[in-house]
Amino acid sequence: MVQGTRPHFRRIATAAWVAVVLCGMVGAWTLRNDRDPLGPQDRNPQGWAAAYERSFGHLAGLPQPRPSRIELALDVFPEEQRLHSRGSVVVRNETPVNIPELHLTAPRRSTSISFRVPGEVLAMQEHVPLYSYRLRRPLEPGETLRIRFRFEVDLARPGTERLALQPGEFLPHIGYDEGLELDNARARRRHGLPVVDRLRADTHRLGHFRTTLSTASQHVAVAPGTRVRQWREDGRAFYEYVATDPGPLADLAIESTLRAAP
Repeated sequence: MVQGTRPHFRRIATAAWVAVVLCGMVGAWTLRNDRDPLGPQDRNPQGWAAAYERSFGHLAGLPQPRPSRIELALDVFPEEQRLHSRGSVVVRNETPVNIPELHLTAPRRSTSISFRVPGEVLAMQEHVPLYSYRLRRPLEPGETLRIRFRFEVDLARPGTERLALQPGEFLPHIGYDEGLELDNARARRRHGLPVVDRLRADTHRLGHFRTTLSTASQHVAVAPGTRVRQWREDGRAFYEYVATDPGPLADLAIESTLRAAP
């Protein structure tokens, strides 16, 4: 367990839509923020998780669209334990109701965050790591929307020979991310949170996943699907993978491993 003082932050009011209010304008809008108002994640991860839940937990359970197609470009730097992720996610409203608001959660320890949501946006609110968009025209059942993203992540892990990445480390989460909550009952009580029993498994299946990976020249990168290309450029190794039925979103693991000596 990590001990530390609870981070100080201003509780975000549900009705407080800050940043930009757009009246009758159509276009694509980008949000960027490197400062995390929830406090330092590495020095007090439990306090950060508790702050995330207290600030955004009211969004849990709200109808949100689900990813159906992902195009990803991922630059992995094993020796520096960091990555650059950029790409797009096509989301579909699979619920029977209209969705008026879109909420996006960036990975933990991410910086230089940028999201772009096309179309008519009434208001935007940015509070790292969660970004909210109020749409002028709600997303109707069956409709799709393409979201573009870009961010950097400090992985803060020991070792450089093998780097195994989970989706939550290189993709944004659509909606409030319950996976960022404290799951230890004792820790939850210590931070004044109710003990809950929530299912963490996500069995939602993607229809398409394409990724272009770059890694250190002495590494081999593996992703879901079939490898369709590989090449070298500027001293780095590149790999392109395509999966037409990649399976559950939660299983989209990516790995960069030191190449075996000949």
